[in-house]
Amino acid sequence: MHAPVRLLIAGAVATIAIAIPEIASGAIYGYTVAPKAQLSQRGTLVTLSGTITCDEGDQIANYFTVTEVVGRTVRSAEQSIYPNWVTCTGVLQPWSITLRAFGTLPFLPGLAAEHSIPFDTYDFTVGPDNNQPIVLSP
Repeated sequence: MHAPVRLLIAGAVATIAIAIPEIASGAIYGYTVAPKAQLSQRGTLVTLSGTITCDEGDQIANYFTVTEVVGRTVRSAEQSIYPNWVTCTGVLQPWSITLRAFGTLPFLPGLAAEHSIPFDTYDFTVGPDNNQPIVLSP
């Protein structure tokens, strides 16, 4: 077979593999974020926690944001779990991460919003895009 034909066939197979989502394994089976988050260091740190179930041996990275609006002032933080990945055990397991507030405005106790996206670094599976209200408390 000529090189251009082989290249064309390889491209077609790759396109089909990307276009059919059932080919990718579903390595993240369950993902939760607790509805309450812990404030510390006078509101400059927010600790989120939750649970995850994923294929044993896989490594999960995660991206987090927390946003709080008080009056007309927005307080926020973001953090990635990379390079401190969660190593999957194959059963329900806990996780936690601490985010630092941007700038000089600390978080206040009360209602905030959490957004997170877990990502399996082994097979590139993206878990549920999680958006939920949380309660910040000291």
